[in-house]
Amino acid sequence: MKEQSIFYSAIVEGIEIKRVIVESNISPDEPYTLSIVGIDSRTATNSRRRIVSALYHNQMDLKENNYVTNLSPMVAAKHATNFDLPIALSIMDQINKIPQDVVDFLKESIIVGELSLNGDIRGIKGSLAIALSLAKTKKKRLQNNFKSWSNYS
Repeated sequence: MKEQSIFYSAIVEGIEIKRVIVESNISPDEPYTLSIVGIDSRTATNSRRRIVSALYHNQMDLKENNYVTNLSPMVAAKHATNFDLPIALSIMDQINKIPQDVVDFLKESIIVGELSLNGDIRGIKGSLAIALSLAKTKKKRLQNNFKSWSNYS
């Protein structure tokens, strides 16, 4: 297991695009939990339910560890679904479910996407604006769709 995983995402606030750092840590000594900080608690609960369900339906069991994911800077509740995909990917990276070459590719990307309960990836509002702003973020691409999770289970 890796000590920490960091991916990058973004949100549209007014006419501004703001980069958001999605970082996850894992602690095998704690009982199972998934905590999301950097958004309000009700929104974090909803995101946590979607993410855990999506990973479970794709044969990824999170029962053995304590996961903490931080969104920085803090994000308004209305943007929370944007981060389902990068949070899930950071957890998958932590438990070594993503090959390192794919992790390296993703670290050069801005990752956005909402997860359904079965793991389908849904688009988010503002994807085009985020894609058009990539030069400012110093990232090479916007990653908001994957053909299959099964490649990583």
